[in-house]
Amino acid sequence: MRLHSGLPQTFWADAVHTAVYLINRGPSVLLEFRLPEEVWRGKEVQLSHLKIFGCVSYVHIDSDARNKLEAKSKKCFFIGYGDEEFGFRFWDDQNRKIIRSRNVIFNEKVMYKDRSSEETEMADSDTSPQRSKFIRLERLPDVTKQNNNQESLQEEPSISVPTTTQKDAKPIEPAVRRSSRTIKPP
Repeated sequence: MRLHSGLPQTFWADAVHTAVYLINRGPSVLLEFRLPEEVWRGKEVQLSHLKIFGCVSYVHIDSDARNKLEAKSKKCFFIGYGDEEFGFRFWDDQNRKIIRSRNVIFNEKVMYKDRSSEETEMADSDTSPQRSKFIRLERLPDVTKQNNNQESLQEEPSISVPTTTQKDAKPIEPAVRRSSRTIKPP
C-alpha cells in the first residue's frame, strides 16, 4: 500500500495499521466468510467510508482556525482511519503534521506519488528559460522624426477653425424636472 501510493518509508506503521483495519473488515475463511469486525462487535459493519491509502484529500479548516481571506480547506494525503469516534488521519505535507478530521473531500484518482511528479515538473519549468512572446522593435532614425514634425508644422496654418465670442453665445440652462404626482395633505 505504501509503495503503491508513493508515500515515504516513515509511513510504514500507518500502512500496516490501515491494512489491519481493512483485513478486519474483509471476509475471513476461518469465520465462514463473515467479517471479523461483525463477529467481534455483533453489529453490521459499514464499508462505505473506506478510501484509497495515500490519495489526495482536502481537509476542511474550521472557521475558528482561519480568517475570512484564508482557504477553507487544506490539501493533505490520506494515511489511515482514526479511532472509534474520530474520522480519518491525514498527512499535511506542507506543515509536516498528521491531522485527524471528519470533514473531508477525497480525490481517490490522485495519489501522493502523482503530486510529487507534478511539483518536480513545475519546478523544472520554473527554472528553464522561457522565450518571450514580445517582438523587439527597432528604433526609427531621428531624421524621420524631424521631417514629420516639419511637415505637421506646415499643415497647421492651413486649417481654419471658426471662432465664437462670448457675447453671441447664450448659456443654456437645463429645465427643472417637476414631479407629476399629486401631493395630498396629511
